[in-house]
Amino acid sequence: MNSINSESLVIEAYVDANGRVQDYRILSDSTEATQEMLPAVKNMLIFTTFRPATSMGRPTTGHAVLSFSKVSVRG
Repeated sequence: MNSINSESLVIEAYVDANGRVQDYRILSDSTEATQEMLPAVKNMLIFTTFRPATSMGRPTTGHAVLSFSKVSVRG
Protein backbone atom coordinates (compact mmCIF):
# COMPACT_ATOMS: atom_id res chain seq x y z
CA MET A 1 0.00 0.00 0.00
CA ASN A 2 3.02 2.33 0.27
CA SER A 3 3.12 2.76 -3.51
CA ILE A 4 -0.44 4.14 -3.70
CA ASN A 5 -0.31 7.91 -3.95
CA SER A 6 -2.56 10.78 -5.02
CA GLU A 7 -1.90 10.00 -8.70
CA SER A 8 -2.84 6.32 -8.43
CA LEU A 9 -6.02 4.93 -9.93
CA VAL A 10 -7.54 2.36 -7.54
CA ILE A 11 -10.30 0.12 -8.88
CA GLU A 12 -12.38 -2.65 -7.31
CA ALA A 13 -13.21 -5.24 -9.97
CA TYR A 14 -16.06 -7.72 -9.57
CA VAL A 15 -14.98 -11.08 -10.96
CA ASP A 16 -17.38 -13.89 -11.92
CA ALA A 17 -16.87 -17.62 -11.35
CA ASN A 18 -15.10 -17.87 -14.74
CA GLY A 19 -12.51 -15.23 -13.78
CA ARG A 20 -13.91 -12.50 -16.08
CA VAL A 21 -14.51 -8.93 -14.88
CA GLN A 22 -18.25 -8.25 -14.78
CA ASP A 23 -18.19 -4.74 -13.34
CA TYR A 24 -15.87 -2.34 -11.56
CA ARG A 25 -15.94 0.78 -9.44
CA ILE A 26 -13.35 3.48 -8.95
CA LEU A 27 -12.10 3.77 -5.37
CA SER A 28 -9.57 6.60 -5.86
CA ASP A 29 -10.62 10.20 -6.30
CA SER A 30 -7.79 11.70 -8.38
CA THR A 31 -9.64 13.04 -11.42
CA GLU A 32 -6.43 13.78 -13.34
CA ALA A 33 -5.14 10.22 -13.00
CA THR A 34 -8.57 8.79 -13.72
CA GLN A 35 -9.05 10.73 -16.95
CA GLU A 36 -5.61 9.83 -18.29
CA MET A 37 -5.53 6.13 -17.40
CA LEU A 38 -9.17 5.02 -17.44
CA PRO A 39 -9.52 4.29 -21.19
CA ALA A 40 -6.50 1.96 -21.15
CA VAL A 41 -7.59 0.36 -17.87
CA LYS A 42 -11.12 -0.29 -19.19
CA ASN A 43 -9.65 -2.00 -22.25
CA MET A 44 -7.33 -4.08 -20.09
CA LEU A 45 -10.17 -5.18 -17.77
CA ILE A 46 -12.19 -6.46 -20.73
CA PHE A 47 -9.41 -8.85 -21.79
CA THR A 48 -8.04 -9.85 -18.37
CA THR A 49 -8.89 -13.25 -16.90
CA PHE A 50 -8.35 -13.76 -13.18
CA ARG A 51 -8.16 -16.99 -11.23
CA PRO A 52 -11.66 -17.04 -9.71
CA ALA A 53 -12.29 -17.12 -5.99
CA THR A 54 -13.28 -20.49 -4.59
CA SER A 55 -15.74 -21.63 -1.97
CA MET A 56 -15.60 -25.24 -0.80
CA GLY A 57 -13.25 -25.93 -3.72
CA ARG A 58 -15.64 -24.58 -6.39
CA PRO A 59 -15.19 -21.36 -8.39
CA THR A 60 -17.38 -18.48 -7.19
CA THR A 61 -17.70 -14.75 -7.67
CA GLY A 62 -15.30 -12.43 -5.90
CA HIS A 63 -13.57 -9.09 -6.21
CA ALA A 64 -10.06 -7.75 -6.67
CA VAL A 65 -8.66 -4.35 -5.75
CA LEU A 66 -6.21 -3.04 -8.37
CA SER A 67 -3.94 0.00 -8.26
CA PHE A 68 -2.53 1.64 -11.37
CA SER A 69 0.11 4.39 -11.40
CA LYS A 70 1.68 6.35 -14.18
CA VAL A 71 5.37 5.55 -14.53
CA SER A 72 7.68 7.94 -16.32
CA VAL A 73 11.07 6.63 -17.38
CA ARG A 74 13.74 8.86 -18.84
CA GLY A 75 16.69 7.44 -20.65
